[in-house]
Amino acid sequence: MFIFQGTCPHCHSDRGFAAFGMSTYILGDYDYSKTPTIDRAILEKRRENNPLVSFSLAGSCLSCKKPVVATCSTSQKTLEEIRPCIGSVERESRRQVTVEHIFPSPVQHYSHPSLPEKVNNAFVDLQKMLDEKKQPYFIIFGCRSVLEAAVRQLGGEGKSLYDRIDNLYKKGVITASLKEWASIIRRAGNEAAHDMEGSPDEAGELVAFTRIFLQFTFELPDIISRTRVARG
Repeated sequence: MFIFQGTCPHCHSDRGFAAFGMSTYILGDYDYSKTPTIDRAILEKRRENNPLVSFSLAGSCLSCKKPVVATCSTSQKTLEEIRPCIGSVERESRRQVTVEHIFPSPVQHYSHPSLPEKVNNAFVDLQKMLDEKKQPYFIIFGCRSVLEAAVRQLGGEGKSLYDRIDNLYKKGVITASLKEWASIIRRAGNEAAHDMEGSPDEAGELVAFTRIFLQFTFELPDIISRTRVARG
């Protein structure tokens, strides 16, 4: 068995892929698999220098089992070591190759530099959990946690999250619609924490509501500010 690293474009898992097939490889400008009559002395000399080779691997995700194709590169010696392990259950190599591209391309999760680092990182993790079909109530409560951190960052004041959301609305930081979306996230998060219940559809909706809240409260003001600066 040979496992190569990467993020699955189907389920977004980072566990890696079990390789089950390999393409022909290219050494320099020569495709040696198609040129069996190449000068053996030249080939042996290049092997001694351990040159870089390029090839493609077909693999299946260790989490969702769906297939991918990856373009890779590694040294000649490493390739010779891992090749017998590809698709084998009896042989194994822990060597690694450089994965240059994975097809299909992974979908990028929402992230923006205007978001506070903790909020940004936590929301990316929630999106990964949604893709990986983790427990919905974890995701729903996570949305509430992201909302609470965002509200504090925006200057919401009060003893409870309810009070801080209302404070932002009264100060004109958020609109009536955003206040309602925030309230939906807050209530759903509370229920998920107490009852440990929630559906995948509900988790998806809460992630979408949370994204909208973050876009309107952080990303949009940042875009407007940068546009004003650019126009002088």
